[in-house]
Amino acid sequence: MIYFAAPPEIIQPNEAFTVRKYQSTVLECSAIGIPQPHIIWKEYYYYYRHYYYVQSLRNSSSHIISDSVVNDKYITDNGTFIHVTSYLTISEVTDIKTYICEATNVLGTTRRDLLLIVYGNPV
Repeated sequence: MIYFAAPPEIIQPNEAFTVRKYQSTVLECSAIGIPQPHIIWKEYYYYYRHYYYVQSLRNSSSHIISDSVVNDKYITDNGTFIHVTSYLTISEVTDIKTYICEATNVLGTTRRDLLLIVYGNPV
């Protein structure tokens, strides 16, 4: 089957990552779709009694976003899609946090929550 248009689909399987406190880490998000999906990184900010809001991330001293628009073809049983990967580099992990990878094109939006689990002291 050949698709001329398809909503985005996140294909990166990992949903939880473990990293040592105060270390840096890189989260990866891959998506496919036609037309090419655009990936946006977001972050949950938690408040007292489970209230929270979501904020879009931009490049800063603590977060670096680098997109790798592979533009290769991703072939599945359902057809051939455009493949995009985005990386979020976190310079210093200090607390457990949930990041959101959101992939969008003109046909829709999908997202995946990525839990960052922090343990211990640095070596």
